[in-house]
Amino acid sequence: MLLESDSLLTVNAINSGCLLTHVCHGLVRMVEDLMVNFNHVKINHVLREANQVADSLAKFGLSLEGPCRMFMSIPGFTSKFLLGDAHFVTFPRGF
Repeated sequence: MLLESDSLLTVNAINSGCLLTHVCHGLVRMVEDLMVNFNHVKINHVLREANQVADSLAKFGLSLEGPCRMFMSIPGFTSKFLLGDAHFVTFPRGF
């Protein structure tokens, strides 16, 4: 399984571990616990331009007040990015 994230700090914390006193230790530990369910997991850092769908979801999440949201279908605001991914479109930085 390949996981990609545009957060280099997150990738490093999961790949190398983090201190018990770190604010994200609990979250990193949960990811590590989930990873044992797979034969091989590789986590890579990618620029956010390489995953516009995830970036658009993250930006949407920052705009929310209150609890997290679960989508039962693909949100419309991700359509152009999904289409771009399907056609291997590269988005320039700052797009």
